[in-house]
Amino acid sequence: PENKCRASAALLESLTGLSSFLRDPGRAMEVERDKLAVQLVRRERARASMAMAVDGALSQARLQKLLSECPFLLQPTHPLSASLARCRECLAEGRTEEALDILLRVETELELDQQRLKAAFAKFDHDNS
Repeated sequence: PENKCRASAALLESLTGLSSFLRDPGRAMEVERDKLAVQLVRRERARASMAMAVDGALSQARLQKLLSECPFLLQPTHPLSASLARCRECLAEGRTEEALDILLRVETELELDQQRLKAAFAKFDHDNS
């Protein structure tokens, strides 16, 4: 019975559309074009929303990996802890781009610290030990 109702509704909609087209083809085409435009906008919004959700999940995973590799960042006294707190806040609020930007800055700062430490040790390591 439910399938028959759907088929009947679809048939009625199709006949209504055909009737409208026969009465005023130009207007019927405009209506269809408008419907397609609305569908395209909805699809684009859905795609953007899905991309943002994926970016958010990836950012969350990167943050967790970073914190598991560098647990010292969780110490409130660490200079980057405030940035990481802001990153977590942004992720929780759905501000994925801002969270990713903060995360990239933190990762860059950590890389620079590593380079500085290597350079400092190399400066005093005269026998390459």
